[in-house]
Amino acid sequence: MGEYSLVTLLANRVKTAVRPPRRYPLKIAELRTEFALGWVDLSPFMPELRSLTALWLSELPFGFALPIQASIVAQVKRYRIKFDNEQLEWHGETKSPAFTLIFCRETVMPSLIQPHKDIRSMLLPDEKRDKSASGTAFRKNSAVISTWEWDYNEKSATFWLDKLTM
Repeated sequence: MGEYSLVTLLANRVKTAVRPPRRYPLKIAELRTEFALGWVDLSPFMPELRSLTALWLSELPFGFALPIQASIVAQVKRYRIKFDNEQLEWHGETKSPAFTLIFCRETVMPSLIQPHKDIRSMLLPDEKRDKSASGTAFRKNSAVISTWEWDYNEKSATFWLDKLTM
């Protein structure tokens, strides 16, 4: 990934013709679908991207002017969430979960507890996203964590995020 691409991602200024899968599984023909060029909003994914970039900055094979504060490296902390057995429902799958942690401000919680609320549509960055006021508020006030470590014995997830987000 070049400097321009990473800086563009970190600034949440992405214009692309790529879209998230419309359904799962995709049909082969759907892989060839061409979309119009458009801006995508990566807001829910930005806290993790900024934090991981700050942590791995010294390992990158290039340097660049970051659109994030240099002090963020010192502010990235390790967090751990322990789950109770009642919170985990295993349905025959392996007990090593493959899920995403989603955090949001309490002010947007009412939008999540509506019956049949589709969190995926609220997180979509493109024209198919939930464009309601609650969907927009959720997208701007949430953090998606996809890079974390699961401890099977402790039933806990460990992840890294800047303390300003938390």
